[in-house]
Amino acid sequence: MDHMSEKIIKVLKDMDIEDATPESSLMGDLELESLQIYELLAEMEALCSVRIPERVLLKVDTVQDLADEITKLVEKKHD
Repeated sequence: MDHMSEKIIKVLKDMDIEDATPESSLMGDLELESLQIYELLAEMEALCSVRIPERVLLKVDTVQDLADEITKLVEKKHD
């Protein structure tokens, strides 16, 4: 599990979403509703000091997918 996935899983636990793994589907396995997804994104934006565009949601299904997209945004910010 990479560092970004760990951050996301910690935020999910803080939101009382247990049993998240990198392979967990955000809307399928974890049954997140849209408001919870936006709450997750807002927390990750604050933690990582990046803006996560809504279009990212079209690319992600799992925790790991989201971690990969956020990592790309962080790396792009530092280029």
